Amino acid sequence: MTLREFRAGSQVAFLFRIETDKAGRGALPPGKFDTQVQIYRDRTPILTNPVSVAPAPGKDARVVGGELRLSNSLPAGQYYLQAMATDRAGKAPHTASSWIEFQVVE
Repeated sequence: MTLREFRAGSQVAFLFRIETDKAGRGALPPGKFDTQVQIYRDRTPILTNPVSVAPAPGKDARVVGGELRLSNSLPAGQYYLQAMATDRAGKAPHTASSWIEFQVVE
């Protein structure tokens, strides 16, 4: 397991990739995704940030990335960052998400 430790007030960078299903939907149209990251502590969201999507190499992917500054008042403990992308290109929206754990240390 990789341990990710940050101090309160740290700048945290993130990056994730959105890929289409391989069932032949074709290239991702720009502007058809809602993306955001959330930080959780004890199952409670403490921060929600929308993030922008950029083209990635290859026609079947987009890259989402950015930086978040952790609050100076965050207590030490275990946190989770959730990245979410909602595809609004089809008849019904589809959402995918991924989680990563990190620690705030004193």
